Amino acid sequence: HSRVIENLLERHGNCRDVIVDQFAGEYVLKRALMERGRGARVLQTPKGERDTAVAAASIIARERFLTEMERLSRSEGFILPKGAGAAADRAAQGICRLSGRDSLSEFAKLHFKNFEKLK
Repeated sequence: HSRVIENLLERHGNCRDVIVDQFAGEYVLKRALMERGRGARVLQTPKGERDTAVAAASIIARERFLTEMERLSRSEGFILPKGAGAAADRAAQGICRLSGRDSLSEFAKLHFKNFEKLK
């Protein structure tokens, strides 16, 4: 999130207010923000999608996620499951066997517990 905020502020330098859905403790995002993000007023709020811009961003992000999961599944020849269940664990193990552990960064969020199980 902090990298996205930083990138958007770089493109739209006149923006000083940032609204995000609260996904963790307030300190987590504030600690991760870089120079531009630290200079903005960042409001983290539960149910951030009450704000039209946050709702629209959420819809766009979900569509992009689903499209990319489908594209990757087609290109790899097997279904990449959504979520963090047993099916995702099996898919990650298959990717490791076929392409090596380092290739997981193309398919998975490496900071999730599924990735830790593979170590």
